[in-house]
Amino acid sequence: MNEPHSTDAYGQDPSLPPSRFGAGFTVGDEPPSPPAYPAYTYPPAYTPPQSAPGPDSGWSYPEPPPPAPPPPPVMPYAVPVAVAPYGYYQPAPSTNGMAVASLVTSLTLPFMVPVLGSIIAVVFGHVGLSQIQKTGAGGKGMAIAGLVLGYLGLAVAVVLISVIVAAATRTPSYY
Repeated sequence: MNEPHSTDAYGQDPSLPPSRFGAGFTVGDEPPSPPAYPAYTYPPAYTPPQSAPGPDSGWSYPEPPPPAPPPPPVMPYAVPVAVAPYGYYQPAPSTNGMAVASLVTSLTLPFMVPVLGSIIAVVFGHVGLSQIQKTGAGGKGMAIAGLVLGYLGLAVAVVLISVIVAAATRTPSYY
């Protein structure tokens, strides 16, 4: 007959070696011992470098590399342009006042005084363009924009006036 196994207070058989897992089960023998590492060896002590051998020892320095090719020839420069000295700037050409006036009146006056504002813009634009051609001042684009907008304002005014006149002179038909 088989005798019942006796267990201790934790449910383990005292005849078995203690468990490494804590559940009463023993797997394998004792844990393996850690691997033995070789003893550390220190590097050799510092020794100063030996001096270079003399010319009679058979040792020599390596040959130097060949010289670099010469740089390409320098091309002659173009004629220098006169510039302002360092620290100075050349001011931009001034903008013609009539060109500015033409653009401003073409943008604002047609809403206030439609026909008169466009006429003033066209006159200022032509005067500004003639002054720009004589003096070389800036603002040619503003003068042209003022002229274009002034002529467009005149065209719109002419169309509106003709529509108003045609509507006022039309006789109603009662057929």
